[in-house]
Amino acid sequence: MVNYKEGEQSEKWTPMKALGNVRRQLASDLQVSSFDYDLDKLPKIPLEDFASSSNDRLESYLAMFGGYTSYYEAEVAKRESTLFALQAAYDDGTARAMNRIAKAREEEGKKKPTREELKGEVLESYPQLWELRKDVIENEAAVIETRGTLKAYDKAYAAVSRVVGLRTMGDRQR
Repeated sequence: MVNYKEGEQSEKWTPMKALGNVRRQLASDLQVSSFDYDLDKLPKIPLEDFASSSNDRLESYLAMFGGYTSYYEAEVAKRESTLFALQAAYDDGTARAMNRIAKAREEEGKKKPTREELKGEVLESYPQLWELRKDVIENEAAVIETRGTLKAYDKAYAAVSRVVGLRTMGDRQR
């Protein structure tokens, strides 16, 4: 849980509660089944020469790559929404903490710190914000990695689709 004031417990709002609410709302509004894959149990896909694959094999590749693309599109959206909520909570918490620290320094008659000094002091004084910042960093990396995997499956689908298209054109010309 994120607490912006040292020692203060707040049960009202957290980024994860907000995400849970959004996901429940979407599930009830969209009334569409969600994807449930265990990617660790799926076999690794050999990147063979698609041009020499049988039509049946190409069909299975299209179904597989299309399914994985759909799954990863949903996964990217889920991870981006998580990242957005965490980043918003971090930004808001940091702004509030910076304001508190700046006011306290002003009241003590100390010089005004630079923005970077203030940010460093916030992260030292509020360990929960530092933990939240680490969550943001990890989620940014997860989004980038998931987008990359999505692109790979999308490209594989496009490659197989081109082979199918070329074969279809060849069959028509005969």
